[in-house]
Amino acid sequence: NPLFFGQGQDSMPSTPQPQSSMNGQQLQSIFVQGDSSISPARKAVNVEEEKQEVMLLENHYRESADVAAGSMQKRVATVFAAMQHANDNSIAFTSKAAAAIISKRKWQVLLWIAASGYLFRSIQTGTSLYETEVVGFKKFRFYNLERRDGLPADQVHIDSFGILLKGCKRPVMLAVQNTTDEYYELDYPQTEIMNGFYFRTSDAEVDKDPVKFKVQGYDEDVSDEWQAVGSSSWRIQASAHPVFLNGKYNTPKDRSFEVMIYPKVSWPWLLVFPCVQGVVCLFVYLLVVYGVIGQSKFAHVIIASGFAIAAALQVVGGFGFLIEENNVSEFVYWLLFSLSSITMSLTLARMEKYFIFALTGSGFFLIALDVVFNAVIMKDFWLIYSSPPYTGGGAFLVGVVNLAVRAVLLSKSRKLIEADQQMYDSCWSEIISDQNAKQHLEELAEIAANTGPKKATLARQYTHNVASVFKPFAGGDETFQQASLTQMSEAVDSDKSLQVGGVVAGMSSDSEQPTKMRLQKKARLVGRLMQGLHLQKAAEADESPGSANMDKPLASLDQLYAQASGIDIILKSKVKIWASNCEGHFAVVEADKQGPPEFVKWTTAVKDRQIQNKIKWGKIKGVDRAIEKLLRSYKADVSKLLDVCRQSIIFDSIENLKKGFLCIIKDPDVKVVRVKNRLDPGYDSTTSAGYRDVVLNVRLLTKRSRDLRIDTHVCEVQLLLMQFARLKHEEGHKRYKEFRNQRAE
Repeated sequence: NPLFFGQGQDSMPSTPQPQSSMNGQQLQSIFVQGDSSISPARKAVNVEEEKQEVMLLENHYRESADVAAGSMQKRVATVFAAMQHANDNSIAFTSKAAAAIISKRKWQVLLWIAASGYLFRSIQTGTSLYETEVVGFKKFRFYNLERRDGLPADQVHIDSFGILLKGCKRPVMLAVQNTTDEYYELDYPQTEIMNGFYFRTSDAEVDKDPVKFKVQGYDEDVSDEWQAVGSSSWRIQASAHPVFLNGKYNTPKDRSFEVMIYPKVSWPWLLVFPCVQGVVCLFVYLLVVYGVIGQSKFAHVIIASGFAIAAALQVVGGFGFLIEENNVSEFVYWLLFSLSSITMSLTLARMEKYFIFALTGSGFFLIALDVVFNAVIMKDFWLIYSSPPYTGGGAFLVGVVNLAVRAVLLSKSRKLIEADQQMYDSCWSEIISDQNAKQHLEELAEIAANTGPKKATLARQYTHNVASVFKPFAGGDETFQQASLTQMSEAVDSDKSLQVGGVVAGMSSDSEQPTKMRLQKKARLVGRLMQGLHLQKAAEADESPGSANMDKPLASLDQLYAQASGIDIILKSKVKIWASNCEGHFAVVEADKQGPPEFVKWTTAVKDRQIQNKIKWGKIKGVDRAIEKLLRSYKADVSKLLDVCRQSIIFDSIENLKKGFLCIIKDPDVKVVRVKNRLDPGYDSTTSAGYRDVVLNVRLLTKRSRDLRIDTHVCEVQLLLMQFARLKHEEGHKRYKEFRNQRAE
C-alpha cells in the first residue's frame, strides 16, 4: 500500500518487488509452464514471518482507521497546539517564532498596539502635509555665515530679502528695512506669518555670494530671544516639520537672481516616511488578523515580506535624495537604515529562532545611527530630542525586555530540575570513581567517535533511492504508448536467454505478422514477467539497502508515522537479539507503581511468556509531542525527526553496555547515521539536566524492511546504565516537561 509503505514520494509500484537472481531460461520457464513451476519451498512462509505480517497489517490499519490521510501534516501547519503549553515569552525563541507569536493572545494585543502606533504616526504625517507649519514674528533677520569662496562673510552680500507664505511673497513695503555688515533686517509694525523666505543675489563678485546662511525671527510679545525660522539647509522630519541645519546651499551664480526657499516634502521623503510607515502598519495588521483566525503557516513570509518592501522603499528613497536633491548625507543615512530592515527580513525568512536577537541588534544600530548622524553629519547632537529615534528605540526596548525575561525563565527552568540534576550528577560521580568503569567509558567514547558518518546532514529522514526499474503496465493489454512498446520490445530483444531459436518465446516467427501486433505481444509477455519478478537488469540495478535519496528529505509526517508503524516490530525483534547477546535488560511494569522501577534480563524473560507480557516496550512517539518538537526546534522540517520509533536496552555495567554498542554497530542489518554519547566523560550534562545515556540513530536493513521499503527510516536505540534507569520516575519526567515548556523546546 503506497500510503503505508511510504511510496507516495517514490513513485514506485505499490507491491514490493523481490530481487531476482534467476537467469533468462528460468524466467522463460515461468512464462511457459506458469506459476506451478515455482517450488513449494519458495511459496512457503515462515510462521514467525506470518505473525509479523499480521502485526504489520494491524498496525497499518490501526493508523489508517485512526486518522485521515494527510491529517498529521495538516496539524504541522497549525502551531497553536504545539505552543499552547509553552511559555509566552520563550516562543519568540523557537524555530517558528513568527507563527508562534501570532498564536498567542498576548502577542496579538501587543502587535495590534504597535500597528496602531504606526498607523497614528502615518496619519499624523499625512495630515502634516496639508497643514504647512507657519510662524509669526515682527522682526526678521538674514545672516550671511559663509561666502562661496569659503571665507567668513564680511558683509551680507545680497540686494534684497523678504519672507514667503505658502510660496507667495509677503509685502515688504510695510516693513522698515535695515542693513548692516552682519545682517539684513525687516521690521514690521505687526506680526507677520511666514513659512519661507527669499533673497536676491548682489552684483558683487560671485565668490562673495552667501552659501551658508540663516534667518531668525523676533517678537517681544512671544519671546525675548531670536528664533530660527530658516537656513541654508534643513531636514524634513517624520512629522513633516523642518529642522534647520548648518549646511551649505547651492546658491546660483547668476547676478540679481531671486532665490526662493521654503522647505517642502519631496517624493523620496514620501517613500521613506509615510510609505514605509503604511507598509509596516499594513503587514503587522495582516499578521495579527492571520493569527486571530488561526492561520500561521506563512506568518514568517508575511512579516519578512513587509520588512523587505520597507527596505526596498528606503533604498529607492535614499537614491532619490541623491539624484533629486544632491543630498549625500540623506543617501548614506537611508542606505544604512535599510540594513536593519534587510537584517530583519533575512532573519525571519531563514533563522526565526534569532528573531529577538536581530530585533535588539537592529534597534541598537538605528539608535546609534541617529546619534552619529546628528552629531557628525548634522553637527547638532541635540536634534535627537527634537526627532527621537522612535523606531530604533521601540525595537531595542522590546528586544531587551524579552531577553531579560528569557534570562529569568531560563534560570527558573534550571531550578525546576536542579534536584534531579544533582541526583544524576551524584550517580555519575560514583560511576566514574571506579577506574575499571572509567577505562571502559574512555574506550566507548573512542569507538563512538569513530562510528557513523561524519556529515551531520546524513542524520535525517530521506526518501528511498529509487533505482531505474521497469514498471508493470497499468492500462491493459490494448492500451499502449508507442514509446512504451518500443522500450519493451528492445528490453526483450536485448536478453537473448528469453529467445528460442532467435524468436521470442511464445511468439510466431511469421514475418508477415504486422509490426504493431508483434510489439503488443512482446509487451504482454514482458508485462506478465515484470508483475511477478524484476527483470535481471532491474535485479542488478544499483539500489543498495538503506540507500537514501540525499536530494529529497522526507516531507510528510503521515508518511513518517506509517513507516514507523512498520519498522517498530522489526526494531523490537532486533533489540531482543542484541539484548540476548550482551546481557541486556528491559523495564517491566512495576507491581507497586510508587516503588522503584523493575527490570528483567531478556535471557530470563525469553523463557517465560508472562514476564514478556510485562515488559514496557518503547512506544511510537506521540503525535502531539512530535509536532511540538517539529515547530519548536526543527522549523517544521519532518526529516529531522529521528525518534518516532524508539526502543531502550538497559545494562547493569558499562562493560556490557560497550558490548551492546559493539553488537549493534557490527550487525550487518544496521546502518548507523548518528551517535549521541552522553556517557562521554567530556560531555556537558547540564544540557540534559544531568541525565546520561548513549543514543544511536540507525537504519535497519533486514530483508523484511527492504521488502516493505522502509529500510531508509531512521529509528532510535537508547542504551542505558542500570544506575541511571533506576533514578527515572514519573514525577521527574513531569518536572522535565515543565522545564521543556518554560524553554519552549
